[in-house]
Amino acid sequence: MSIEMIEQPQVENQNLEEALDEKLAGIPPHSVLVTKCGWLPQTISMGQDISALIASEMGVDQSCIKVGSYRIFDWTDTKNPHQKFLREGRGLRDALARIAAKFTTPQYSSHFKSELSNIITPQRLDSMYIISDQKIEEFKEAWDEAFLKVKNWADKFLSGVTVDGVHRDVYAEITAYHRTQSIKEQQWDYVKRRYPNAKTCQQRMLQSVYSLTPVSRSLDYTGMSKEVRIQLKQRSIQQFDTVCQQGLNLFIEQFNELCKRIARSCGQRKRFAKDPFKLGLLEAEIVDVEYSSDNAEIPEDKCFVTYCKSKKSEKRDGQLIRDGQPIRELWTVEKYEAHNPQQSGEYAKLSASVFRDFDEMCKRFEAIGGFLQDDGTVEELISSAKEQISVFGRNPDAQASYLKNNSNDRNAISRMASQFQSKGLDLVQGQGRNRRHFNIGGNE
Repeated sequence: MSIEMIEQPQVENQNLEEALDEKLAGIPPHSVLVTKCGWLPQTISMGQDISALIASEMGVDQSCIKVGSYRIFDWTDTKNPHQKFLREGRGLRDALARIAAKFTTPQYSSHFKSELSNIITPQRLDSMYIISDQKIEEFKEAWDEAFLKVKNWADKFLSGVTVDGVHRDVYAEITAYHRTQSIKEQQWDYVKRRYPNAKTCQQRMLQSVYSLTPVSRSLDYTGMSKEVRIQLKQRSIQQFDTVCQQGLNLFIEQFNELCKRIARSCGQRKRFAKDPFKLGLLEAEIVDVEYSSDNAEIPEDKCFVTYCKSKKSEKRDGQLIRDGQPIRELWTVEKYEAHNPQQSGEYAKLSASVFRDFDEMCKRFEAIGGFLQDDGTVEELISSAKEQISVFGRNPDAQASYLKNNSNDRNAISRMASQFQSKGLDLVQGQGRNRRHFNIGGNE
């Protein structure tokens, strides 16, 4: 064996390591962000003593009673005397939780065998995000501002509020409601043993914290072999590439969903013109239809149909309104078409919220799109849609207001949104002419 043949692998490794070092140097400085948002206790376990009490009252064996838990401080309970106050607090807490999404992209685990990279989907890590170091100060300011609102609300929960000049003890009144209405009085002696005091509730609300851990791109490789160094550097690059790939995929998915919402909100309602199977679906409203082109898990000859039965409203001169909740079922495409879906001439309810959500997504992409190493494909898709929507108003409220009174433009933007959704789906599925190749393994 010649000397040249012996040295060749070393030369290749040297070139590879230099290429890896160059790529590592191109990764923007970033940190791992971990967040936790506290909230009021929501349940109290009934326990064995409660099951024994219920069994005694019913005259049955205790083993027959399968008890769960009592809901407390439920912001969705309309009978609660302070439901509005609780809903306000939950809104402030959720706003705090959304702060991270404005400046970050989710963290993913990409540490799996390379031969399975196209089979195993990277796992999203709960409450963990990646943030560019350039955005840390903006995040801190936004978090502190939102947290202060949560703290002020928690203080009111503890000390009470003044309504129409009357001071009301929020905690005491909600507790009284639980004791006398939502939980049976005779069971309260057992429940109160586990019932949280006001101070505990306040502390739970204030358990909203975050931590930042810088991600090092220059590990200490002292004493390591060249093969180990290469493996570690490849893993670091793979981790960042996975975050970028998945982050861009999330943007595309969000873009597609918003385009779908815009198309539906601006367009006309669709209804079934036939009821071939006598299911009472004549003139039922079609809320949504998902084909295999929308979701790869749906077979080609099938579709998910979300519909809602309709009835004539006596208060609205016989106008069709929804009767019950929407139902989602897997149909064959043939069955769906047999119901002859048609535009009804009625426009769907148009709210500014869909344009606000779209605007928020655009702002978020402007903040972190560059960090995700987008090659311009996703940016072009989002900016093109934004440009065409902005023609109808300078902000989301103006856009919605204008379109409500202009049916021609409303139809046009509905069609436009559908076209952009198709372009987004092409990106995901790799069918577009200028496509970016995404696969579930996170490798491009």
